[in-house]
Amino acid sequence: MQPAERKTWRWIALATAYFLALTALVQSHALLSFDYHSTVWLNAHGNRFMDWVMSVITDTATPELSMVLCSALAAFLWWRFGWRPAACLFAAFVGGTLLEIVFKNYITQPGPHGLINRYVFGEGWIHIKLPYAYPSGHAFRAFLLIGIIALWVMPRASAFWWTLAGLACVSRLYLGHHWTTDVLGGALLAAVLLMVIGTQIKPRETTARQRR
Repeated sequence: MQPAERKTWRWIALATAYFLALTALVQSHALLSFDYHSTVWLNAHGNRFMDWVMSVITDTATPELSMVLCSALAAFLWWRFGWRPAACLFAAFVGGTLLEIVFKNYITQPGPHGLINRYVFGEGWIHIKLPYAYPSGHAFRAFLLIGIIALWVMPRASAFWWTLAGLACVSRLYLGHHWTTDVLGGALLAAVLLMVIGTQIKPRETTARQRR
């Protein structure tokens, strides 16, 4: 294993530890006050125009659009870097979604539904009602898929794509769909999986040279 690769795996281990620590804090209900006050503060600055803007932004990470985007990005990674990162992205998307579902059944943090609801559209085609809110699936999908675009598809416009991913996460708080810790958990999970995918990203020219 190369030094750079070892460093990446250390970062993966650190991000995983942060995710697990946050999960433990959420399960112990140690951050309820932080979640409540941060959400109420954000919504105190809302208006009807922002309701529409944030509703449109949050819909960029719906399950329907995310599945289409994941397929397109997997095809791009296969074409640009080979089958390994494409398969890794698919496994990360499916595995992360399954982990989200498991956590939302066992990490006992109800979402803020009923307290605030600024979302202006109806439910999407795919809607699975789960008992709890941690971690945010929208934050996970936004950071994972938009992160792929920012890092390997359009790196020259990475600032724009990371800003969009951040706004997709903020929209979940603004619209009253998630607490801050839900969004942080989803983003951390995506960060771990993005780094794992990154370990499989090797230009075809380098791979071909290594085979000789």
